[in-house]
Amino acid sequence: MNATWRGTSRPQAGPAPGAPARFNQAFAHARADNRAALATYLPAGYPNQTQSLRILHRLAEVTDVIELGWPHHEPTLDGPAIQRAGAQSFAAGFRVRHLLDSLQSLTTSPASVLVMSHFSSLFKYGLDRAARDLAQAGAAGAILPDLPIEKSDAWLTCPTRRSAHGIRPRTLDNRRPPLPYLRRRRRHALRPRRRRSHRLDRPPP
Repeated sequence: MNATWRGTSRPQAGPAPGAPARFNQAFAHARADNRAALATYLPAGYPNQTQSLRILHRLAEVTDVIELGWPHHEPTLDGPAIQRAGAQSFAAGFRVRHLLDSLQSLTTSPASVLVMSHFSSLFKYGLDRAARDLAQAGAAGAILPDLPIEKSDAWLTCPTRRSAHGIRPRTLDNRRPPLPYLRRRRRHALRPRRRRSHRLDRPPP
């Protein structure tokens, strides 16, 4: 990877004031450079843990946000490339501790890190336990594409209590009914993904 950072307001590596704050800073620096923020995705443990860590640290040098995937045994929402990558992670012995180790290794990097996961993975792990462990490991938040917005409070209250960002999913089918509910939230951002979009509820100041 020979890419170099071209922005003028790139945050320096080193201790951050907090993972959610670093996420906010990533977009602030992009706005200061009058550019879009760049986000990249990699499943944890792909193609194996050692190489995955090496790739993640190179990505952190040139991107604003890293979406770190939590591999799933039945990735029905993922495309063929991500399904194959997740299968390779499992073949290489992926465990949840590898995801947490990856997060911890990036806490002093310039990039902010979000975890991309199927909701069932977090539910099986334990919602409050997942919120606690991901936050302690350095995740700025979690993206859950398969979580219906009207059923998402059980999860969102977990990372919100721990000052992390929670991603609210919105599909074309449920876009209109939840709007009054969403407007009651004081701060949010929109994150599109294919035919879905996601609301990002930020903790109150």
